[in-house]
Amino acid sequence: MKKDDVFFKQILNNLSEGVYFVDLDRTITFWNKAAERITGFAASEVLGKSCEANFLRHVDDRGTELCKEICPLAFTLKDGQHRESDIYLYHKQGHRVPVYIRISPLPDEQGAIIGAVEVFSDNSRQLDMVDRMKELEEMSLLDPLTLLPNRRHIESYLEDRIEFFNRYGFNFGVLFIDIDNFKHINDTYGHQAGDEVLKTVGRTLMGNIRGSDLVGRWGGEEFIGIFNHMEKKKLCAIAKWNIPKKVFISQTIVGAFYSKQGNPHHPIEADEIRDQALACLEAGAPNVHVHVRDENGYNVLDPELFHYVIDPIRKEYPDRLVCGCMVPFQ
Repeated sequence: MKKDDVFFKQILNNLSEGVYFVDLDRTITFWNKAAERITGFAASEVLGKSCEANFLRHVDDRGTELCKEICPLAFTLKDGQHRESDIYLYHKQGHRVPVYIRISPLPDEQGAIIGAVEVFSDNSRQLDMVDRMKELEEMSLLDPLTLLPNRRHIESYLEDRIEFFNRYGFNFGVLFIDIDNFKHINDTYGHQAGDEVLKTVGRTLMGNIRGSDLVGRWGGEEFIGIFNHMEKKKLCAIAKWNIPKKVFISQTIVGAFYSKQGNPHHPIEADEIRDQALACLEAGAPNVHVHVRDENGYNVLDPELFHYVIDPIRKEYPDRLVCGCMVPFQ
């Protein structure tokens, strides 16, 4: 690598905004440190991959996916025009992050387009709320699972909003949010999976409100949003958020519970474990980690059984990361 290249790479890696380069095939050739922080994806996970693979799942405010047919980056590669837009990307952990993107063509010395650069910044304002969340945590006003304001804080805040409305006429809106079929998730995949869903929903809600608004966990799978200085028409628009029916899967572990008693729904038989891993990959999981079990539900050091499970999975999904472990029970 040339000395100048190292120098400019250091500059890009010290920016607070995410930056990545693509070539004419939309293959990612550079991914800076801020891009890692904002998206959760390390450079080693994305370099050499096409952004058309849709791992960031860029969507607009209507939930329309952009990476396939209406990708602004692809348009810039074709027409050489600069583009800017407010969109959303999906973090590796599954929650949606609002970002402001700027796209520019990369020409060679003769002016021919050889690639493009996208610069994106996090618009979620979550960093501005860190101190506020710490104060709430110290006052026992945070839900320990989602780290959102809890019911006690919501009730107090709502009383203040009502008082301000009665005294000064400052309007506000309230949204009651409930996760559909949450009991089915707990019963089918266990409470640990249910907790991850709650945390993902919490992060998504927190990342998509203004600094003057509040969203918290009311209890169970119920959340409440309080929006200050909000007209009814705008509140109705917020209530129609186009939330995808599928949760983005960033990591899948099959057969990870200690025993059948730990979760009666988790697979033990080798065929069960293989079939559930295949179902996870079919649902869109980019990787799967497999635990092979004996008849009592314990990890077994059995290479033959391990390959019986994992080899058909790797054959059917050669482009996915499929791994596992064989740990003898002590």
